[in-house]
Amino acid sequence: MCCVLCRTPIFPLTTAEYSEWGNPEEPEVATRIRDYSPIDNIQTQSYPALWIEGSWFDTRVSYWEPAKFYAQVAQQQQGSAPILMRTDMSSGHGGASGRFKAWRDAARQDAFILWALGLAQPSPT
Repeated sequence: MCCVLCRTPIFPLTTAEYSEWGNPEEPEVATRIRDYSPIDNIQTQSYPALWIEGSWFDTRVSYWEPAKFYAQVAQQQQGSAPILMRTDMSSGHGGASGRFKAWRDAARQDAFILWALGLAQPSPT
């Protein structure tokens, strides 16, 4: 599938990705990709608490993809659950490197889960 006006692919894939996903020019493949795509399946509804994370140096998922996802979910959110996004400005696709930084990231995610479930209160700062 391509954009009729500019003739650019709607699902731009590299040649290596064709073996994984198939040719997006084929309608069945395009449907499968769209059905799998989180951003294409956002709808107006109540979402649970979401922690969305991205990394500045991620070579697989560019930092703007989680930002776009966050923006669309926040716009469609009908409930009151928090939707938070964090962009790590020094990590890549695998997250933080280094044992202590990785532990800090895991602790941050765990704290969000506990807070979202109502099992922890934020400490006063």
